[in-house]
Amino acid sequence: MTADELAEIDQAASPALSMLSRWANKKMQCAHCKRCTLRCEVLKEPGLDVGTVQEAYDRVMSLPADERPAAVAELMQSNYDMYHALRRCCFCGYCTADCAVHMLAPDRMRDWRELFLSPIQI
Repeated sequence: MTADELAEIDQAASPALSMLSRWANKKMQCAHCKRCTLRCEVLKEPGLDVGTVQEAYDRVMSLPADERPAAVAELMQSNYDMYHALRRCCFCGYCTADCAVHMLAPDRMRDWRELFLSPIQI
């Protein structure tokens, strides 16, 4: 959907339509309710939630492409618990199933794996 189409749906003042359009466009926002951690040992152990993972990913992706590998390397060293959790994810989808807004966490975890495999430039 385009930005204009999303704005038109939001003007319809239908919460259900707004939520559906955001979900369809993968623009859901995490409320940090931690429901995703209820069935996920990977997120529970370090006290993470899908929103925290998403925010870290957004920070890295907001950097110029040539700076991303160094930012990923920094995360791997400074926040080992998150790095370890991202590597342990088996993409089962329990976190998304329990999520109040159904954020697509397995997709984001796969995106992180791709970043981990990017060559690190020193």
